[in-house]
Amino acid sequence: MNLQATKSLKPLLKMRLKRNRLLEASSILAFLGIIDSIYLTLVRYANSSPICTVNEQCQMVLTSRFSAVGHIPLSLIGIFYYSSVFVISIYLIRRYNKDVLSFLFLITFCGLIVSMFLISVQALILGAFCQYCLFSEAVSMILFFIILKMKRNTR
Repeated sequence: MNLQATKSLKPLLKMRLKRNRLLEASSILAFLGIIDSIYLTLVRYANSSPICTVNEQCQMVLTSRFSAVGHIPLSLIGIFYYSSVFVISIYLIRRYNKDVLSFLFLITFCGLIVSMFLISVQALILGAFCQYCLFSEAVSMILFFIILKMKRNTR
């Protein structure tokens, strides 16, 4: 390989490395979201109270009418959501595809909207906050902004 070809590959390799680091970060965050959601799902089905270290309002939030869609706990939906983000992020590290990135963007955008709604519910309707819920909502928002950054960098 000649020197000119090597120089032209450098920016491409640098962009790919940056993209993979963002995808690695999103997969780690998604994994943390999975753990958080599994914990909350187990607590719910065990009919027990979560360990709240910040305040004692978790149980109030987790048993409110906003904690489920029908009979499906939001934490169970969270397991599916975060697992999807995790799998797609890992896939994109291995085989980058702009269409798959667009799909991941759509998923995380939905997560952002749901998270903003749930924070509003905790603040304005319930007047109580759950540390596990806030953690999940923060992770979901950060995931969206990571994927947004990737989308902007790949145009």
